[in-house]
Amino acid sequence: MEEGIQKLLNELEDLIDQSRSVMFSNKVAVDRNDLFEIIQEIRAELPKEIEQSNWILNDRNRIIIEAERSADNMLQKAEEQLRYMIDEHQIVKGALDKAKEIEEESKVYARNIKKGAFEYADKLLADLETDIKSVYGIMQNGMTAVDKFYNDTLNELYENRQELRSGGASNSGKRGGKEE
Repeated sequence: MEEGIQKLLNELEDLIDQSRSVMFSNKVAVDRNDLFEIIQEIRAELPKEIEQSNWILNDRNRIIIEAERSADNMLQKAEEQLRYMIDEHQIVKGALDKAKEIEEESKVYARNIKKGAFEYADKLLADLETDIKSVYGIMQNGMTAVDKFYNDTLNELYENRQELRSGGASNSGKRGGKEE
């Protein structure tokens, strides 16, 4: 995220900073093609970010499956150990206690691994969500500024034309301030 979209947003800011100022205003003239090119590149980067979030979800699922397998293996080993102890005529109570202890430890271990995996995945997804919201906000602000710039410029051009027309109509038929 930091590299692709952030770099493009920096390019967008540089484009605006380096653009020519419009006389007598706080506006700049931005090359439309350059602006659209950067926006297209941002759109191309967003699927990569979504793919990364899918990878995180898949990785989280893999960690959970591995934790469950590990817990199952521990439980299976505990059951095998219990059977062995019974088969060998050892003290049944000691074997049951030990098996219960191993079973509880494996459940705690599995819960801790699951909890850690969920917390890890949640943090990554929360960070990704924050980054995407930030990019979206910046894009919206940029597009709003571009729309405002073009609307203000068009209004100013329209007003200037109206002023020229109204000035031109009152001077029509006159040359050098004298009627012909």
